[in-house]
Amino acid sequence: CDLNHLVLTGSSATIPAWAINDNLYDGSGTVTLDVSGVSGLASDYNLSAINGEITALMLPESITDITGLQLNITHIGANVEALNGIGASSGGVGFSQGTITQITVIDSTTKNIGDGFLKSKNGASSLTSIDMSRLTGVLAVGNNFVENCLSLVSLELSGLKNCHTIGAGFLAQCINLNSLDLSGLSSITSIGDAGFTGLQAITDIDLSPMTSLQSVGSWFFTNCTNLNTINIS
Repeated sequence: CDLNHLVLTGSSATIPAWAINDNLYDGSGTVTLDVSGVSGLASDYNLSAINGEITALMLPESITDITGLQLNITHIGANVEALNGIGASSGGVGFSQGTITQITVIDSTTKNIGDGFLKSKNGASSLTSIDMSRLTGVLAVGNNFVENCLSLVSLELSGLKNCHTIGAGFLAQCINLNSLDLSGLSSITSIGDAGFTGLQAITDIDLSPMTSLQSVGSWFFTNCTNLNTINIS
């Protein structure tokens, strides 16, 4: 049995023990376990019992504190508070959990995100992909939203469709991010200073979908050394 994706729904009381223990998996490959549709899990969730073959784990947005994160987990899906907790526990400012390469933000209730949400300490993050398509309730984000994620190449922002204000340094020093889709940001009215900074692999940016944008701060494009085209029509 080459199991690679397991989705569980319903109440946590109905989740069988074999869903996370050694009896289900046969060593044939990596596995995604999706429990984002499960209700009744404790808000503080210990992952120490998760089977070693599970490399991607999607958690319900009701979970606000993650402990026992295993080194085999390279893709984590969780809410804003839980992801902030991972960053804080990694020994510095922001998200620097070196084993995590992919994040899916699963959160429809958070309205405001503070400074440095995914800010990597000294570029230590191994993040290559961030998916915010399920981050749908946010109205405002603070400074340095995604910063110093040097390995980042993929960023999905469509969930920010209801966001109105963005602080300074929205996307900063993500030097390998080579494409940027802003088509979901139609409600943004203002962006702070240095909105796009150090995006050295970006060659073109289309701002035309940002139809509500009224003001931007100084140094809006700083050190975007390969940026050739900006569409503001």
